[in-house]
Amino acid sequence: YYDAIYYTTKTNGKWNGPVNMNEIFRVDWDLFPTSISNDGKTLYLYSSADYDGIIYTSSIENGIWTPIVKLNENINTKYWETHGYISDDGTTLVFASDRPGGFGGLDLYISRLDAEGEWGAPVNAGPEINTPVNEDRPFLIDNGKKLYFASQGHYNLGGYDIFMSQLQSNGLWSNPENL
Repeated sequence: YYDAIYYTTKTNGKWNGPVNMNEIFRVDWDLFPTSISNDGKTLYLYSSADYDGIIYTSSIENGIWTPIVKLNENINTKYWETHGYISDDGTTLVFASDRPGGFGGLDLYISRLDAEGEWGAPVNAGPEINTPVNEDRPFLIDNGKKLYFASQGHYNLGGYDIFMSQLQSNGLWSNPENL
C-alpha cells in the first residue's frame, strides 16, 4: 500500500476528475511533491522508498507528465536527501541532506544549475542556518533572497519550528527568525 499523488485540471471553469500521478510516473511506492517550477512545467518529488531519500523530477510535455527522473549525483548520494525546492527562476535548488561535512542531522544545501543544465555541487547553507540537529523542508522566495525552513534547533518552542532567514549582501544568511 502506498499514498498516491493526484492532480486535476480545470476546463471551462469546472474541475475535471482526479488523475493518479503514480500511474503516470510508473511507480508503486510513496512519492511526495515538494515543489513545482514557476512555469508549472517541472514537478519536484521526494521518495523514501527502500529507506533511501531521493529527489526526482517530472516534466509536463504536450499536456502529459513524464515518468520521474532521479536528479544527478551532485544532489542524490548514498545518504539521505529530501524535500527539494526550486527557486522562482529555476536556477537554484535548496534541499536537505545528512551527507558528511554538515553540522549534524539534516542540513540545508544549495545547488545551482550550470551552463549545461545540470545541478552543480551543492554548498552547505552554513552555520547561520544549520545546527547539530535537523533542518528540513526549505522554501526559497523573493528571488532566492528569503529562506523558510523547519528546524529542531535554533531557539525553538519544541519539535520542528518554522524559521525565516534573509540572504544578506555579503552572501551569508541572517540569523533565522522563529515565526
